Amino acid sequence: MMSTTGNHPPPPTPQANEAQRSDSPPRGPWKDEAPPDPLGPIKADVLEHLQGVEGTLYGLFDAARDPRILELIHEHAAIADLPEDRRVPPPPDRTHECECISLYIGRIREQMAHVGPWLVRLPKGCPLLPALVNEGWGKAWGYYLTSDRTLYELRKHFRRFLLVTIPDGRIVWFRFADPSVAAIAFDCFEDRQRRELLEPVRCAFVESREPGCITCVSSDGSDLIELDGEFS
Repeated sequence: MMSTTGNHPPPPTPQANEAQRSDSPPRGPWKDEAPPDPLGPIKADVLEHLQGVEGTLYGLFDAARDPRILELIHEHAAIADLPEDRRVPPPPDRTHECECISLYIGRIREQMAHVGPWLVRLPKGCPLLPALVNEGWGKAWGYYLTSDRTLYELRKHFRRFLLVTIPDGRIVWFRFADPSVAAIAFDCFEDRQRRELLEPVRCAFVESREPGCITCVSSDGSDLIELDGEFS
């Protein structure tokens, strides 16, 4: 049996601890510093561009893309108190508040909001915008858009497109908040369909395959916007 008595080394003194910290290399499962973000310069310029756009800035995100989306949204934005019944008039729009709302309502919202589309108002100075850009740009979480409409009006408009009829007659969910889905749809849309979906939108800013650019999609078409930074 191991004895608990006998000679034991004295407990370390504060001076000994300090000497060990200064003279000895760190021990333990320390991790190296994270490598620089290769998209860092792009994200910085995207953020600067979005912070300078005219009109109210919104974000439209597909929560199914990454659980981190809703974590950030709920950390920085309040859920807007908007009526689900169209017969109930909406409250005044709080344009200076960072607020979010699911496009789903009722039982579907209760069951599926965590993997559904979310609309977020991003006023000037809202800390959610840099959080979303810095963590999500390059991951196709969603896109940003400018509009003169209120949060209530935009939710009402986009809800019209949650279910669509495809050419074979089936009714399917249209995940237009997912940029990869929206890009295919925009390529296939007739001009009338594009105008109908984007009617209240001045410009939707989406990730571009061209380095140093973002794509502005509107009811009239698409344009590349060149950013000011230098990119490899």
